[in-house]
Amino acid sequence: LGQHQQAILDYGEAIRINPDFVLAYSNRGLALTNVQQHEQAIEDFTAATKLDPGLAQAFHNRGLAYLQLGLNQQALQDYEQAASLDSRFAASSDSPALAG
Repeated sequence: LGQHQQAILDYGEAIRINPDFVLAYSNRGLALTNVQQHEQAIEDFTAATKLDPGLAQAFHNRGLAYLQLGLNQQALQDYEQAASLDSRFAASSDSPALAG
């Protein structure tokens, strides 16, 4: 298995053991994004944001996954939510890729 595939399996096991492990969902979402499984990544980022509505990184990363799928409006909403939670993400909501 590749590094990302192994991470997906490992985070899946962590989630099985502790279904409330927010960072396992968020990190598995990143690994899924890295293997172009954006729909599944969005599911994990959504789970992370439900468990921790203040986790700006999960909103930002879900926005990236939405953008990869051409869902610019959803991406913009997530980028704006991430920016409202953490100013380090403020530049994302100004992305030229969202201007279409």
